[in-house]
Amino acid sequence: MNRIRAFFARVGEPEAAPPWTMATVLVVIVVALVAMLAGAFIAVIWGGTQDFVELAGWTVGGILIAAFIWQTQKRDVLLAPSTTPILFVMFVSLGCAIALDLISQAVTQGFLLKPELLALTPTKLGPLEWLFAIAFMVVVQPIAEGLIFRAITLPTLAVLLGSWGGIIGAAIVAGIFHLMIYPPNYNGGTPITPIWYGLALPIIEGIIYGAVRGSTKSNRAAIAAQVAFGIFAVIKLLMLTGVS
Repeated sequence: MNRIRAFFARVGEPEAAPPWTMATVLVVIVVALVAMLAGAFIAVIWGGTQDFVELAGWTVGGILIAAFIWQTQKRDVLLAPSTTPILFVMFVSLGCAIALDLISQAVTQGFLLKPELLALTPTKLGPLEWLFAIAFMVVVQPIAEGLIFRAITLPTLAVLLGSWGGIIGAAIVAGIFHLMIYPPNYNGGTPITPIWYGLALPIIEGIIYGAVRGSTKSNRAAIAAQVAFGIFAVIKLLMLTGVS
């Protein structure tokens, strides 16, 4: 119990003002939206209607986002070292991913993939499908979103709204971003399925990543937490490959 109280107390500690303004946050988010759309356009020209095209486009977009932020912001602020071992952060985060998946199954009454992976056919995955699924979910998305929402947006909002307000606010912004970029086009299921996977779950996950950042004071740790969630998403995809 003392450890839990200490965790929440650390997360709630005041944030130092970042070396950028809310205008920077808005610019970064707009650039992120444009980059994801541009990446999707490039991928469609290259790959046509193949299953991996969406993931390929988002991978290109995520790389563009990370490159833009890396080149325009202070790098030492973006990737400060973690006070908690990264492997421990990933282990705990993987447990959270499993717990959230069990909740998701109860809410939606189905064992479903995340919206980012819906274009894939689990029983017909080739090398490119696996390449982009792993590259995007485990590497590119955690880095790009970690930089946008946990490194840039969260500390800016925390100055205005307080630490927990910043975490929740950044998570809501991330949830809306997910809903706009990764359409929750689920066939069948319950009416709540698109809402849950398209908006509610990304917000909950964003709060978890933000809490990790708040407790460790490190964007690296928050990125590592999302990497663990990405690994679990790929494991779910692997589990569905044998379903006919």
